[in-house]
Amino acid sequence: MRLQIYSQANTPTNGRTAADYKGLVVAWRNGSAIRLQDVAPNGRVLLARGGSRVGTLGLLPGDTRERDLSWLDYSFVGDISSDGRTLLFDEEGEAGGANYTVYLRKSGSPVVKLGEGAALSLSADTQWALAALSAPNPLLMLLPTGAGQPRRLEIPGVTPSQSGAWLPDNKNVVLAGNEPGRGVRLYVQSIDGGKPRAVTIEGIDTAFPGFAISPDGKLVAAIGPDHKGVLFPLDGGESRPIAGIVNGEFPLRFAADGKSIFVWKRDLPARVYTVGLETGKHELWKELMPLDPSGVERISNVVVTPDGKSYAYTYSRLLSDLFVVEGLK
Repeated sequence: MRLQIYSQANTPTNGRTAADYKGLVVAWRNGSAIRLQDVAPNGRVLLARGGSRVGTLGLLPGDTRERDLSWLDYSFVGDISSDGRTLLFDEEGEAGGANYTVYLRKSGSPVVKLGEGAALSLSADTQWALAALSAPNPLLMLLPTGAGQPRRLEIPGVTPSQSGAWLPDNKNVVLAGNEPGRGVRLYVQSIDGGKPRAVTIEGIDTAFPGFAISPDGKLVAAIGPDHKGVLFPLDGGESRPIAGIVNGEFPLRFAADGKSIFVWKRDLPARVYTVGLETGKHELWKELMPLDPSGVERISNVVVTPDGKSYAYTYSRLLSDLFVVEGLK
């Protein structure tokens, strides 16, 4: 690698102005991810070369400890089947392409590529995956996990957000979106078409994943515009608050008995709690963090099975090497 110094105006670095560098800027001739950190009065330069990686860890049936479930360079988990044996994820790095790529990992089977998009949800029978595409316009796709062709989910009159989940009947999905001039709500949409049906008030917080559906498909737990947990009946009945969810937490999944839900808060480590829907009891279930925490910046998503025996989570790690460069010419 070769450094060159140019006597031209430069962008401020680390809070310093161009005057601090007397008009000098350090530039690389190649495309390496090198960042200027500081310049000493004697001309020595401190550089950093960083590398970011996103991966997925988890505990699946038969595992005695967490293992790496990553596939390529940016594996982002989207969903896990109820029995924990099927994992839906996407690749969002260079290998994933401009629109990302959805994959399926089944226990004991090779990883299978399903199609373009960001992975959202796996149907209860694991025959279909729900994925989101953002370019050129937001849309949702139905991707078969076996034989068949991808299908666009028609949602007349509603612009979808990148948040959606299958109902247990494998025929309908709950999705976040908005009609022109209105706030974001949750809708029920048949995969066979027809008009979407709004099931919540406007202003729902749909930060990924944003909501959870009860095992019987009759309720959805979401975060309302006041940042509090709410249970919305999908048949159009009266909603009711979830007392145990605190500010900053989001529903992950209903427990198998339907009487409690898993919620999480994006801390480091990520903390997952169980909340009793009737009692409001709020208990820590698990703290999630890679065994080696070096450079871990955040936990991006968590998925868990209804029995709490299997789970997976996506993390991002940034590590840097520092270099002192002398004798620049």
